[in-house]
Amino acid sequence: MSGQLKTTEGRTMMRTCKPRYRDTRDCPQRYVPVEVREAIRDKYAWPGGYPLYIVMSDGEALCVDCGKKEYRQLAEASRDKDSFGWRPAAPAINYEEPDLYCCHCGERIESAYAED
Repeated sequence: MSGQLKTTEGRTMMRTCKPRYRDTRDCPQRYVPVEVREAIRDKYAWPGGYPLYIVMSDGEALCVDCGKKEYRQLAEASRDKDSFGWRPAAPAINYEEPDLYCCHCGERIESAYAED
């Protein structure tokens, strides 16, 4: 039927649902490491509840909130293997670094043990 629905009166209407990928190879999300996707879903490590951040391919730190906002950039950079700084490498826990700031928004990334 190629994406069209027919009504009983013979009129054709287009589907209004989300596009589906025929194959997971077409979905850019699958290129983002699973650990990074889990960190974006929940910004604290389990067990322990330690605050997470994302280490980018160029060594910069990205807060989880910016990871959620800019997920499309992360997915496309991972798929294309870009070296422009948007490719996530892995999540990490900020144990004691009080001066760790997000490279995108400039906000301080919460630490587990350092004094504020």
